[in-house]
Amino acid sequence: MVCTTLVSVNTVAYGNFMGPRKRDPLSRQAWVRGAVELMAEGGVENVRVEVLARRLGKTKGSFYWHFKDRPALLEAVVATWEAAGTQALIDAVNGLEGTPTDKLRLLWRLATTDGLGAELALREWARKDVAIATRVKAVDAKRLAFLHGLYAELGLDEARRQQRALQLYALLIGTYFIQDVADAVIDATVEALTSP
Repeated sequence: MVCTTLVSVNTVAYGNFMGPRKRDPLSRQAWVRGAVELMAEGGVENVRVEVLARRLGKTKGSFYWHFKDRPALLEAVVATWEAAGTQALIDAVNGLEGTPTDKLRLLWRLATTDGLGAELALREWARKDVAIATRVKAVDAKRLAFLHGLYAELGLDEARRQQRALQLYALLIGTYFIQDVADAVIDATVEALTSP
């Protein structure tokens, strides 16, 4: 006699063999955010699947539900940085009804809200990886072009637009390193760089 009843098999390795796999409640973005945090703390070398899974309280199998491998996770980190750290800020600033000065000040606030640890870790990674360096250069060019456009709206001539855009951008990246400078001094510098 042949048994015709199918039995659902549920194992750690294969999930529910006979039915659809239950989706992991931890989202792909949560894994990316966790990787960004690890990168901010110790560079790209710090982003390891085992460490990340332990930090998030998940198994490595949960990680592989969302990503093929570590390089796929790192690609998602870079893509998120490009989108959230650049285009999302540009969109937010462009959505503000106000003067170019208002927009420059909003951009400064948004860009410095979450700290720059991941930004600097990504830049350090770019020093060792040509492909990442190419992407960082493209982001820098896009950000500087946006700043240049805001300074054009202020009516500055070409040379002053380039100078101000570079100065404000360098200050943004550099503030992470100048921790002994009073906030009032940085605020006054930002004020000078965001005024007509």
